[in-house]
Amino acid sequence: MPPLVSFIGNSEKDTTTLVSRIILSLKEQGYSVARATGTTEARSESAQVEEAFVTLVTPDKVRLQITGNNQDLTLLSLRFLRSADIVIAEGFENDPHIPKIHVSADGLDPVNKHFKRIIALVTDQHSTDNTHFHYDDSRKLVRFIEKRFLRSPRPEQTVLIVNNKKIPLNCFIQDILANTVAGFTDTLKKAADKKDIELYINRSGNTASIS
Repeated sequence: MPPLVSFIGNSEKDTTTLVSRIILSLKEQGYSVARATGTTEARSESAQVEEAFVTLVTPDKVRLQITGNNQDLTLLSLRFLRSADIVIAEGFENDPHIPKIHVSADGLDPVNKHFKRIIALVTDQHSTDNTHFHYDDSRKLVRFIEKRFLRSPRPEQTVLIVNNKKIPLNCFIQDILANTVAGFTDTLKKAADKKDIELYINRSGNTASIS
């Protein structure tokens, strides 16, 4: 599945502008980039209940909108954005599993201590820290993202999802599952070109996915 990194901050304008710069720079370098945005809106002007939306934009600019609370961006990316080299997101502050880059263009917005996996800061303040970036120096930030997320020695070749939860697999187990399923498809005439295989197993109403 593609790596994920999300940009967070109190200023939506600053964050969105920076994300657009980062995506453009990555695309210019030949990377396939998907975009994800998490928002929460009131159902109506008088409604007290808020509804969550996740908007996904694939590398070929197909837009998907998923409605509902507690959407797992990791699973959504696995299902809909697998062709991307990386997913650049906005929001998802409370997801403890997604690496985050905190944006505060004026340098006055402190990092919430409850946010998990903050890997870098972006402000108008200059710093010698290699995880602090100036707001206008998107090239340096792109190099950081490229080094951290796009130079992995080996991507996951097998993903197992049980009851909508991704199960971590070591390389040995990935190889076993991949080779076993690929071996079965060797006997099927219509599955000769098996670059990408998906297998869904439903047991008592629960769905598992191997790909």
